[in-house]
Amino acid sequence: MSTRLLAITLLISAAVCAVACSGDDKEEPRGPLDKAQGVATQVTLPGTPLLQNATPALTALAGGTATASTPPVPSTASGSTVSVPFPFENAVQARESLLGNARFGPPMDDLDKSDPLDTKAYPGWARVYPSLRLVGSSINATPQTVSVYRNLLQDKQAPSATNPKLIVFTVMDSKGVCAAGVIRGYPNYNDYAPIDIGTSACNASATVAILRR
Repeated sequence: MSTRLLAITLLISAAVCAVACSGDDKEEPRGPLDKAQGVATQVTLPGTPLLQNATPALTALAGGTATASTPPVPSTASGSTVSVPFPFENAVQARESLLGNARFGPPMDDLDKSDPLDTKAYPGWARVYPSLRLVGSSINATPQTVSVYRNLLQDKQAPSATNPKLIVFTVMDSKGVCAAGVIRGYPNYNDYAPIDIGTSACNASATVAILRR
């Protein structure tokens, strides 16, 4: 009888142990799973700032697009180096063409190193109008010639910011209309402008006299 009870006791103990062991086996993976879920949550959180950082970047790109739509200055420069029919048919257009090609074309030679009536000293003009001729400042312009004064504003005074070097010119078209322009600056040319000469003679000397008033 005692042997039979001992056997029953051993069976009960084995059953209890099996249940306990199986419970431990089922719960052990829960810890790693919970940890794994925690890791996944931590991975997601750093991802959120990354997405937020992307928004300003897109905004910056949008701003750049708006800025890029603004017309660039070089477009104006290239548009100013155009040529017009020669011999000149429109004095105002011819003046603008000469001013533009002087400003945005090859640079002018230094004042003291060139003949003021040599077209080589005006490479921007010579390139666009190879048949153009220059005449002295006291000679009226024609549709084929440009009257030029190239010196200081006050030729008997020292050069300075108030006495800049000048290239003053007049052009006349086939209708007899005259237009004048000036290229000036010190120490370098930096101003390219039209001049209203009214009813003055169509030569550079008359135009310089207006500038000296």
